[in-house]
Amino acid sequence: MPNGTRVGPDRAPWVIIGGSYPGALVAWTMTQHPGIFAAGWASSAVVQAQDYFWSYFDIVKQFMPTNCSNDIQAVITHLDNVFTTGSPADQAAAKATFALSNLQYADDVMATIRAPIFSWQELQPYYQDTQAGFYAFCNYLEYDRVKKQYESSGSGVGLQTALGAYGNWTQYEIR
Repeated sequence: MPNGTRVGPDRAPWVIIGGSYPGALVAWTMTQHPGIFAAGWASSAVVQAQDYFWSYFDIVKQFMPTNCSNDIQAVITHLDNVFTTGSPADQAAAKATFALSNLQYADDVMATIRAPIFSWQELQPYYQDTQAGFYAFCNYLEYDRVKKQYESSGSGVGLQTALGAYGNWTQYEIR
């Protein structure tokens, strides 16, 4: 750019941009510290921040395949019980199932294993590849390796099979 070296940060206006929660930070920054930025653009900024927003996943649970939903719920309920009332050995075994023994805190384990559920956000109405992203995870979870078939009933494969598959997915796809 001709003469580009003559325009430094001290002479160029700065713009702050963010979407979703970062959009809320844009709005907050522009109201609390006017004049620092030349302009701010907040896209889809949340109007009420929630730190513990467990119901965020309700829409996923409602519309995902029932068998996958049931098995994910079984795994999460199991891990909640292990990490709240289980012995230290049980907790260590649960972490090892997901190859997360290096994590000290249970909430870090749970935050890591929610990654495939977050991939629901990547789904688009015009793109229905059932072998990618979120659906690839559900397909992996719902494959009964003993029967060598997919479980398509609403009940799912059950806790033990789902726990092992979820652990393998975390080890090989997330890490």
